[in-house]
Amino acid sequence: MKWLLMMGICIYGYGTSFMETFPELIHPYATAYEQFVLFRDELSSYPSLYKQCAKADKEEKWMYMLPREGWVLKKRRRDNVNEVWTWELSCLLGTGTRVLPAFVLEMGDNAIVAQQMERFVFGEKKTKIPPRRLLRSVSVGEYWKAFLMAYILGFHDLVGRNIGITPQGQIIFFDTESAFRYDIETKRVGPIQISCAFIAQAFDWPQAQMILRGQDLLGVQEFVSELSLFKERIERYVQGRTLVFSLEQILERVQTVEQFFQQAWQHEVCFYDFYAFIEPRFMQGFSELCVLLSSIMERDVALGSALFFLSRQAKRYKLSHRDQEKLHAWIEKYVDEEL
Repeated sequence: MKWLLMMGICIYGYGTSFMETFPELIHPYATAYEQFVLFRDELSSYPSLYKQCAKADKEEKWMYMLPREGWVLKKRRRDNVNEVWTWELSCLLGTGTRVLPAFVLEMGDNAIVAQQMERFVFGEKKTKIPPRRLLRSVSVGEYWKAFLMAYILGFHDLVGRNIGITPQGQIIFFDTESAFRYDIETKRVGPIQISCAFIAQAFDWPQAQMILRGQDLLGVQEFVSELSLFKERIERYVQGRTLVFSLEQILERVQTVEQFFQQAWQHEVCFYDFYAFIEPRFMQGFSELCVLLSSIMERDVALGSALFFLSRQAKRYKLSHRDQEKLHAWIEKYVDEEL
C-alpha cells in the first residue's frame, strides 16, 4: 500500500544505517529491529490508523495500544522522537537493554514512535516505589549503570512510573521523551521551589545508599572504562543523524562521570557520593533538609523524595508560614547562587 511505503522511507533510513555503521552492536539492536519490521508489515491491516496519525496536529499527544500485535504507537508533540535516539545511544553505551527499544514511523507529516510491549513492574501508584521483593532483585551495580546512563543522556522525567524492573532484576526506562535536558540547572524558580538538573524518584531506592563493592564494582569499572569507546562511537553516530541533542553537553557529562571515578576508585562510595559530586552545595545541606521535610511530610525522606518535593510537590501541602520560611532559607543557603 502507498502509505506503508511512505512509512518505510524513515524506517529503513534509520534502522539499517545504524547496523551498517555499528556492526559490532548488531545485538541487541538487530533482534529488536527484526521484530519491528514484522510489526510494520502487519500495519497494512490498519488504514484508518494511518489516517488518524497522518492528520494529527503537531501539538497532539496520545498513545494507541495494539495488544494483539504487542505494540504501542506514540504520537508526541512536535515530532518528538527522543525515545528513538535514547534507545540508539543506549546501544552505543552498551546499555541497550536498559531502554525500551523504539523505532520511528513516518505517517503523513508526522513522526510516530513504535515500541514493543514488554513485561516489567514499575513504581506503585501511591509510593512510586516498586514492590520490596522486586527491589531486592536489583543489584547495586545494575543501579549504578542504569542511572549513570540516565545522567549522561539527560533523562529528566524519571518519575517512579517511568522506571521499570524486569523479572530478571534489570532496570528499564521508558517514556524517555524528556531526555537530553541539559538546559536545566539546579536553581530556585519560586519562593520555595527549585528546578533540578538530575532528578529521579528512584533515588529513594535502597541501592542509592549501598556501598559499591565486589562484582558490582567491577561491572561499573568496566562501564566507565568503555566510555572512551562510546565517545568514539557517538562521533560516528552524529554524522548520520539530524541532531536533536547537544553532542558537547553529552560529552561534558561523560567527562564528569570519568572525573568522579578517577577519585572514587580510591574510596568506598555509594550513589549519593556521585550526586554530591555533581551537586555539592545541595548535598552539603541534605541532612538538614531531610529533617525539615520529614516533619512536613510526616515520614522518612530520602534523596528522591526531597528533590521531587522541592521541584514539584511543595505546592500540594498546606505549609505553615514558619515552614515556608525555613524552606526559603534552606534554598537561599544551599541552592541560590553564592555572591
